[in-house]
Amino acid sequence: MFKQFSMYLGFLILLMVFSACTSEQKIVCDQRDWYELGRQDGLLGHRDNFSGVERRPACEQSEVISDVNRYNSGHAAGLIAFCTSSNGFELGFSGEPFTDICPQGLADRFQQAFRLGERARELSNDSRQLESQILSTEQEILQRTQQQEIAALQRRLEELQTLRSSKLEQITRLRKSL
Repeated sequence: MFKQFSMYLGFLILLMVFSACTSEQKIVCDQRDWYELGRQDGLLGHRDNFSGVERRPACEQSEVISDVNRYNSGHAAGLIAFCTSSNGFELGFSGEPFTDICPQGLADRFQQAFRLGERARELSNDSRQLESQILSTEQEILQRTQQQEIAALQRRLEELQTLRSSKLEQITRLRKSL
């Protein structure tokens, strides 16, 4: 009899736990701000992810109907903030892959800025390589004793410094062209 009572009690506890989870899921889903979820996806440059299970796991099992229209409105607002020329430039500069997600009217400027950012990244990489060559040349000058070798290395050093300055100026012009 005690065994039956324990099983019955265990069954009741299990049933209460599942009931609590279901009602908690409904509360979480009811409280979702679908506009803000969409806006956040847009701000991050994500595609419309409304149907994505990872965005609505609590709502999959609940009776609440997700608000597609509010999500889409938020997503559109997020994309407007994402698809700026300055953001395109920074994404290109940082080496992020290009995502063709911007709405018409914003897409061309975003893509152009993205390409400028990629070019600036190339110039920055070139500048770092030149800086390394400058340091090596400076070390080599310190180790040389013959004046002709030192003079040739100093000319090379000046060329490298001029080239590096040119690359850095190009990056500045690209940033200002936005």
